[in-house]
Amino acid sequence: MNEKDKILLSACCGPCATVAIERLAENFDVSALFVGDNLATIEEFEKRKAAFITVCEFFKVPYDILPYNPEAFLEFVAGFENAKEGGGRCALCFEYRMTKTEEYALNNGIKKFTTSLTTSPHKNAELIAEIGASFNGYLHFDFKSENGFARSVQISKQLNIYRQNFCGCQFSVR
Repeated sequence: MNEKDKILLSACCGPCATVAIERLAENFDVSALFVGDNLATIEEFEKRKAAFITVCEFFKVPYDILPYNPEAFLEFVAGFENAKEGGGRCALCFEYRMTKTEEYALNNGIKKFTTSLTTSPHKNAELIAEIGASFNGYLHFDFKSENGFARSVQISKQLNIYRQNFCGCQFSVR
């Protein structure tokens, strides 16, 4: 039996992680990382963290959770607070998450990583791919393709996990 390559999935929430883990597990040895510094409140962080843990335990993948550090995220996106949704601030958010994920992967001997952000129909997969191309080890997958988003909804309902209706940052709340 051939050993599968390891890949780290950077997850924004449990629902988006569902289909990403399901698909990646076919070809990779998957571990997952929850990165939530962009989230507006500790309460939102905790809800998404709980859903993420449920998903990882359901799929039996090892996981880790980065400590909540919203100040670091706000410093990274400074100057883009009033950017429109989907614009420059979101691009910086994607870059921030990938930077954190790449650092974690390198520190843990994992050579490949990807993100669950492309599960959402509200996230620009082409922009995510473009930003990801500047990182060593990033592999791009558009998890919303082939009814991926619908599958994530189905699994989320099955697991009865929290499904948010906004990206989570304080700017998207308004």
